[in-house]
Amino acid sequence: GVAGVDSYFWTGFFFSKRTPDAIVAKLYDASNRTLDSATTVERLRRTGIEPIAADRRSPAYLQKFLRAEMKSWAEQVKVSGVPLQ
Repeated sequence: GVAGVDSYFWTGFFFSKRTPDAIVAKLYDASNRTLDSATTVERLRRTGIEPIAADRRSPAYLQKFLRAEMKSWAEQVKVSGVPLQ
């Protein structure tokens, strides 16, 4: 551990910005049905993974989350003194 630094992992689906909204919506709906299924929830929890809450799965939430992550990690890298190449 490093004081003041939380470490975790997350996953997301990323598509070209030219992907039609209808396709994004279809994939979003399908992934939500999968993540909400009892079988998926049980399998994830068995491996120590807590399924993400439904209100944190939308494309808009992911954009907001990514912006916050980039800002947070950029600050941590800057403070660390590690040179960017």
